[in-house]
Amino acid sequence: MPESKEELWLHRLFYIIIIWRGIYGAFEIIVGFAFLMTPSIAHIAHLLVQGELAEDPTDVVATHINHVTNTLSTGNLKFVTFYLISYGAAKIFLTISLLRKKTWAYPMAVTLFSLFLSYQTYRIFQTLSITLLVVTITDFLALALIAHEYYHMRKRSSR
Repeated sequence: MPESKEELWLHRLFYIIIIWRGIYGAFEIIVGFAFLMTPSIAHIAHLLVQGELAEDPTDVVATHINHVTNTLSTGNLKFVTFYLISYGAAKIFLTISLLRKKTWAYPMAVTLFSLFLSYQTYRIFQTLSITLLVVTITDFLALALIAHEYYHMRKRSSR
């Protein structure tokens, strides 16, 4: 158990962040599988706006929907789908392992999350996405808390 109030607070924050990551991982998997259906959704959206565009080719909503569905590249969509499902599954697996205090899970989580953080940081500079920035900051916080928890867990077990 943590020795000081600060350690107790960090220990509790660790559990909150880890549980949140597991929930977010499940969300990523759901979104990833939704992206698997996107080509058929894009086709349906095109069919739905086709009549409106025939009637009014300058319709803002129909034009925007048509543009978005036409710009989804298959390769990009496959990558995003693979990324979300694999990262979500890794988060859930490591969340369960960390909550069960599996010693091997801490260095594995630090390594894996560091790799994903590197890629996310690269993507932030490409896309300037505020959402990705917020996710990356919380991922970095989780990484720091995992490393901190692992350090204190090893320190306690060596006594």
